[in-house]
Amino acid sequence: MGDEGELTEAQVEFYSSKLCFLWEQYMKFLGVGIIASGATLGLLANAAAQKLVTPEISCVFSFAIVLAGIGGACFLACRWMCQIVMERQIYADPKTAKKYFDLVNTSAPSALKYEERVERYYWLNNRLKFVAAGCLLLSWGFAIWAVVAVV
Repeated sequence: MGDEGELTEAQVEFYSSKLCFLWEQYMKFLGVGIIASGATLGLLANAAAQKLVTPEISCVFSFAIVLAGIGGACFLACRWMCQIVMERQIYADPKTAKKYFDLVNTSAPSALKYEERVERYYWLNNRLKFVAAGCLLLSWGFAIWAVVAVV
């Protein structure tokens, strides 16, 4: 084992593989949220286009559409912010990473250009994912309520 606070190569490998696995699972969660929001919007829009929405349920149905849209937008924002946060974690030491991008004569990614934003993205992402999931679930609830009200 290394000095106090130093990581061995085996520990780095262990944590790197676990972090990679967790990021993959989180990206899958966000992907499912984006697809579910889009499918919900498509289904609700199709029902509206086929004149299945009566005046009695139009308000509830409208809430369902708006909430599905907000949920989808929030999932997309989370996906974008996660990419920036993940890039920042991969680059570890920003000075070394910036030297690399200077050496290969290419533009540094957003995670290195705007480091002060990464912490805000991380903070916002940790809250926005709950807004996204809540809006999508509420959308489904309003849509089910509208269907039950018609039947």
